[in-house]
Order: sequence, then C-alpha cells, then structure tokens
Amino acid sequence: MADAGRDEVGRRVLGAWDAFLAQAGAVDLQRGTRLPGWRAHEVCVHLGVWPDHAALAGLTAGARSGGTGRAADPDAVNAQVTAAHRDASREEVLAAVRAARQATERYLTDEPAELDTAPTVSTVGRLPMLSVVLGQAYELAVHGLDLVSAGAPAPPAEVLQSGLAALADVTGALASAGG
Repeated sequence: MADAGRDEVGRRVLGAWDAFLAQAGAVDLQRGTRLPGWRAHEVCVHLGVWPDHAALAGLTAGARSGGTGRAADPDAVNAQVTAAHRDASREEVLAAVRAARQATERYLTDEPAELDTAPTVSTVGRLPMLSVVLGQAYELAVHGLDLVSAGAPAPPAEVLQSGLAALADVTGALASAGG
C-alpha cells in the first residue's frame, strides 16, 4: 500500500485522523473503554503530540539517521505519557490529537519524498517511513473502535478498510525484511 505513494497514503491516513477527531469530539473522555484501565481520555492522550511525547518526530529523525537503534517499549511509553497527562483537560487532550494529525500532514507536505523509503525503527520493527505513516491508519481504526465502547459513533467503513490496508502493508514490509 505504501508503494501507492504519498497522495494515497495521505488521503487514507488524514481521513482516519479526521474521523478519529470527530469521534473523540463526540465522546465523554471520562468514560471507560474496552481497554482495561483506559478511559477515552487515555486512548486519546497516547495518540497526541505533547511537549514530552512526539512519536512521529522521533520516527522521522530515525529515518533521517538511517533507521538504527532499538524500538521503544510501547507499553512503557504509553504508561509514561498517559500518567503524565492523566489530568489534562478535554481541550488539551483534543488539541494534542489535532497536533498529531497536523504533524502527519506536515510530514506528508514538507518532508522530502526520498525519506518515505528510508528505514526507521518502529515499535514493531524496522520499516520504511511511509509504511510507518500508513500504520497510523491501523491504530486510528482500532482506537476508533475502542471509543465506540465509550459511546462514540462507529468509525466509517473507509477508515476500517484503510486500517486493514495498513496492517497488510506493515506485515508485508516486515515479512520482506525478514527474508
């Protein structure tokens, strides 16, 4: 899917961000989700850009430097960011999610296209940067479903399809890298 190029990846990923933002805006962030111990608040917080947490910026820096190093433990990172922003207001949480969408849009419009094929170390392994960007569609689809359990409307079918496309792309990239 990432080989479809930036325009298609951007359409899918930014559409998924827009749908997730609509869901987050429609739900009480204090309501529990199907994720043990996580309210809608934590689901949104961990996706946001915060002064102490900007996942895409780190992944982009990793792609610029050759994609070496070790992947961060996603559970530890999630625990840290959700604890640090446990008391953030609704407005702060939604602003952080909007900032994450803006960071993705900035990557797609401002970064050189050559960076798309550069490897970076993601939480699931070493992947081309554009596959990591597309992978956001999967995470947004899954977390959109998590918000449904808190009372949000269901994510649109196109978001779920984009999530499946991202899952297939990332799985294929990992399989290809593994030989």
